[in-house]
Amino acid sequence: EAREYAKAAEELDAAFKLLDENKILFRDTLAHVIMNYYGITVNLVLMNYKKSLRFLNAILSEKNYEIRKDLYANIRLIQIIVYYEINDADLFQSGLKSAYRYLVQNKKLYGFEKLLFSVLKKAFAGEYTNIDEREIFREIKEKLALVMKNKYEKRALRFFYYSDWVESKIQGKSLKEILNEKK
Repeated sequence: EAREYAKAAEELDAAFKLLDENKILFRDTLAHVIMNYYGITVNLVLMNYKKSLRFLNAILSEKNYEIRKDLYANIRLIQIIVYYEINDADLFQSGLKSAYRYLVQNKKLYGFEKLLFSVLKKAFAGEYTNIDEREIFREIKEKLALVMKNKYEKRALRFFYYSDWVESKIQGKSLKEILNEKK
């Protein structure tokens, strides 16, 4: 429910404020990554995209901790989603290329990720000029259903509401509305 996400965002803000006020050494820890990741997803659901970016940048700018590659890969994918949501074509294109390079170099390119990159790349390269945005997301949804039959591919979806985000684009609703309908 929307109130739950809003409450989670408030509690997260209070936790970060408490850590800052007490000068607790928190940066460069896995707990820092997890709290920021939580901040990314909660604020994305609440459509607070600029706040999501702040949490994303907090993770991506830190280089002193070891973060699991699958989690980092998902952070890069969510970054692309945030750029898409704020409608920044330059950041989106740059983020898409950067994330793709990262995933290829680290051999972490799941079928789901290939699919997402392929369709979004085409969409923003102008290959779908006469096609409604919803049609692009319907294509992603159809192909995603096939990819997800593989149990290893499901791993790519465990960190974020990717299927629900795609569904929100098809239905023209917010991610929060789609998640609330599922409850």
